[in-house]
Amino acid sequence: MTIFSETTRIKTYHVDKEGRLSTHQLFNFFQEAAYRHSVTGKFGQPDLAQSNLVWMLSRISLSVFGNAYLGEEIDVKTWIRSILGSLSERDFSILSNGKEIAKATSLWACLSKETFKPTHIPSQFVKRMPINSIRSHDIVTHRLSALKEWGNSDRYQVKPSDVDMVNHTNNVAYIRMVLDALRLEENVQRIDVNFLRQSYLDDVLSVRTSKTMELAKAEILNEKDEAIFRLKTSFALEDI
Repeated sequence: MTIFSETTRIKTYHVDKEGRLSTHQLFNFFQEAAYRHSVTGKFGQPDLAQSNLVWMLSRISLSVFGNAYLGEEIDVKTWIRSILGSLSERDFSILSNGKEIAKATSLWACLSKETFKPTHIPSQFVKRMPINSIRSHDIVTHRLSALKEWGNSDRYQVKPSDVDMVNHTNNVAYIRMVLDALRLEENVQRIDVNFLRQSYLDDVLSVRTSKTMELAKAEILNEKDEAIFRLKTSFALEDI
């Protein structure tokens, strides 16, 4: 299956106070589509676990072109863009009424479950991972620099609802923490995210944010002052 596609209806818990699909929910849809695609193709987390390996999302970059609202149906598509050593690029697209409203590209690493060090993706899994480079998006992920100045810093303790099936803080939980801290009123046009380290249940994190008229930046640190997450977002000049 070169391109995985599924249709879903936007539910009450997917939207903001305006009935519009929340930004962080886009990443939930991406994560679910990636999981279902990989499990269907037998190169997902359950399959890698048998070889004591795990997939880890390293970076993701999102571009937003439009909105979707409560009750509407959207199509979520994903495909593998490339495979190289321990890394794999994966693209996503979300359509509403046949029109693309968001797209993203992401970088995933295959890690040892014991050491969390990068490990070449075993050949038996590579053979099951169909590459579709022709459909590649014209966006790339970026390494984000450390936040040198910030206007706000919040403390956040990781809750049971933040923890995923791999027993660490879910990727989307970090994005939600930051967007909640920023309280954005602007229309998001682009978001770049770096996942740097893991955190776990009851860990106390520092969520630092900085915002200007054109963009916002954020960084999450653990109690050792090590950066575990970075985000940069830019705003649309006009309504999307």
